[in-house]
Amino acid sequence: FNYKKYVQTTEIMRTAYNITIVTGNKISMINILIEELKNKKIIIPTLSQLEAVISNGIAKTNKFIYKEIIGQIKDTDQILSLLNIDENGISQYSKLRSLTVNVSFTGVKELLNIIKEIDAYGKTVDLSFLSEDKIRYFNLELQRSNKTRIERFHDEDKKSTYLALFLYFKRKEFVDMILEVTSNYAHKVMKRSRKKFQEYNFKNQKKYIDHANQLKIIIKNIFE
Repeated sequence: FNYKKYVQTTEIMRTAYNITIVTGNKISMINILIEELKNKKIIIPTLSQLEAVISNGIAKTNKFIYKEIIGQIKDTDQILSLLNIDENGISQYSKLRSLTVNVSFTGVKELLNIIKEIDAYGKTVDLSFLSEDKIRYFNLELQRSNKTRIERFHDEDKKSTYLALFLYFKRKEFVDMILEVTSNYAHKVMKRSRKKFQEYNFKNQKKYIDHANQLKIIIKNIFE
């Protein structure tokens, strides 16, 4: 059947890297790798071998992603200061993570102030080099992460990356909330405007009909 035995070649390692750079779920990564091996007529190895090559791809992918994000951060110490405890015994990271804002028009001002605080940590990172699936993966990672977990990271680049991504997702969340409030408010204004416009048209139409009826009476009187 022209199948080849599985050998961990440079080409397979590159294939694994290409899969892990765009995919967020490990099971999906393994399934895609199996399909790639089938297409290349390579006999599927044991699960442990598949996991090993995928894990290697993930390690290289993460190293690349951390490097790309760290390269965008001007002051990593400022980002790391999110974990510092203030005089009240709470970190800025924990404050932002547990923050809840009333989604109303009056809450917009508070949201804008919070976004201003986030922007003080530096320019928001650009994730356009990542796939949507990978962005979703990191978003879930941040939702599962707390201050203690991030502090335990031995890799300083990983720690700074997670904090930068935390600010990215929090800022996006607050901006989306502002857009939701303002769009709802704009919709209400437009709805009121349409109602007033309809009322205005109705009044004008009534005046026009009244004037037309009066004109008919005048013309009728003239003929008579």
